[in-house]
Amino acid sequence: MQVIIKEREYEYKSDYSAGWVFSSGDDFKFPVKVGRYSCFIKRFARNPEKVSGWRLVQSLRATTQPGLPRIHDIVQTEEKGSKVRYLFYECMEGDTLDNVIKDGVVPDIGRLADELFKALGSIHRHEHWMSDFCEKNIFCKKDGGFCLIDLDSTHPAGLRPDNEMYGSKEYWALVFSYLINCVGLKDFKPGDIPGPVLNYLQVVFLILRIRAGLTEGIGNYKSTEFCDKLPELLDLNISAYRELFSDLLNAGVSTPGADDIKRIKALLVENMVDAPALRTEPVPVPNPDPNPGPRPGPDPVKRPPVIGSFSCDKKRLKKGGFFTLSWEVKYEESVSISRNGLPYKIAPKGLGAMTLGERYDGKEKKVVYSMSASNKFGTVNSEPLLLCVGQADPKPLLLAVAGVPVLIVLVLLLVRGIHALWPPQPPPPIVIQKVQPDTAKVGPSMVLGGDAFKRMEDSLTADRKKKMKEAKDARDSAAEEAKRRAAEGKSRSKLLAANAPPVVRDTVRTPVIDEAAIQRERRRERLLLEKRVQDSVSVIDSVFFNKVLGVFRSGVRKLGIRNRSGFFLDTVVVEITPGSGAKPYRKDFFNIKAGAFTVVIDKLSKKESLQATVQSVIF
Repeated sequence: MQVIIKEREYEYKSDYSAGWVFSSGDDFKFPVKVGRYSCFIKRFARNPEKVSGWRLVQSLRATTQPGLPRIHDIVQTEEKGSKVRYLFYECMEGDTLDNVIKDGVVPDIGRLADELFKALGSIHRHEHWMSDFCEKNIFCKKDGGFCLIDLDSTHPAGLRPDNEMYGSKEYWALVFSYLINCVGLKDFKPGDIPGPVLNYLQVVFLILRIRAGLTEGIGNYKSTEFCDKLPELLDLNISAYRELFSDLLNAGVSTPGADDIKRIKALLVENMVDAPALRTEPVPVPNPDPNPGPRPGPDPVKRPPVIGSFSCDKKRLKKGGFFTLSWEVKYEESVSISRNGLPYKIAPKGLGAMTLGERYDGKEKKVVYSMSASNKFGTVNSEPLLLCVGQADPKPLLLAVAGVPVLIVLVLLLVRGIHALWPPQPPPPIVIQKVQPDTAKVGPSMVLGGDAFKRMEDSLTADRKKKMKEAKDARDSAAEEAKRRAAEGKSRSKLLAANAPPVVRDTVRTPVIDEAAIQRERRRERLLLEKRVQDSVSVIDSVFFNKVLGVFRSGVRKLGIRNRSGFFLDTVVVEITPGSGAKPYRKDFFNIKAGAFTVVIDKLSKKESLQATVQSVIF
């Protein structure tokens, strides 16, 4: 197979399954030499639609993103009659974060936080989030940098967290415990938090866990008791997160804005990364609450749901298949999907997408899907989505063009049907009656018949033959006369040529050319052309010239030459007379193109008046 790495093509021959490792449903092998590059190759035998992050890896192909490994290429091939896809990652030197911690190395949490925020930003910009966030999917490079790996396990941003999703739930549990017990969201469910917001809180808990467990030794990094104390420890050190994340959840946004991300990072660096030590005890207050309990959550919004978007990833299923409906809704308590106006599916609260299927029975059909979101304050319906199942419809432009001949054929068929029902009557035949002459009116001499007609025809034929014979005789006599005259002319010409005297030709005289007159005429034309060219060249003073160019330097005077003559001028001589009465002097300008400005800088005062005239031009 052909693999493209950094715009160069290399040949790769798969050696599956020698040395390949099977994990999480797919096989991988590293390092593998492809050309002069070392690659981490992942093999997918399953359908790409079942790979949650397949769209992300396709969009990251042949690009370099901050905090992410480079994906060189994705190649599809056939093995044993089935399609297989190979994903070629950049192979980096280093190890995963969980192995680094097992070896007793404490990572630099400042650099770790900075590069994880960059990596999440790259993923979120492509509308995905990291569902399997844990130490084994964070790679520590040999140069000390960090990046997120296993990008094919990400999920689209429209899908909210669900317990059925594949991946480690250790940092999910820390985030959910913090939101319920510290932020005060008592009725919190996994689908209430968008995936990108979950990712940033997971980074915060990872940095807190390393700082408290490895740097300060507050507890055992791997112990369950220590992890259970992390939400309360975060609330003690960064209490501003309560209001910040409460506002983000109330806003209903799928991805935090740039200002919110900067604030999350700034609070993390100030109170945890750069802090001298973590607070492990609450700060005493003058009048503590005798009945401590969960803090009240944000006030509920008293308004009907708001549907931000409702879309489908496909518009047509040619032979049936699966498709995904995705949506963004705020303040909803329940979401239902309708098919052709009838209730079809009920989506769990917080779910942002649902995969459905349609069968193709050989006939084209159109299915309309719609969504409705409701709470106790009202119900809101979305715009309907049309899904076509079957072969594609002809394009509107082709229909418009093809409709013209169809219309003509229909008109012709209609006319033919009318003719068949009511055939046109043929016109009556024209009858020419034979009229016999009336001898009583025309007289007997005008009626030809019998022998009289025969005699008339014979007389006409004899006259015609006579005229034809006379015409032939005239032509023959004319031809004989012409031959006789031609013979006489030739003999006479020979006689004249023999007795004629010799011809003496006169010498052709060469006309005398007046060179002086020509030079005077050329000089006059030259002077007229120079006068016209000189009148077409003008000098522009700095007052107008600075308005054109928009520049002026103090203590510097600028002159411009405008050439409207249409000629390319070698030299233009300009005489410059300052207004203060100083002695005038001349200035030579070279290579003045037609229609162009030539800027000349001269040491003249800005306030001093100036007169400049064109004295002569050379072109």
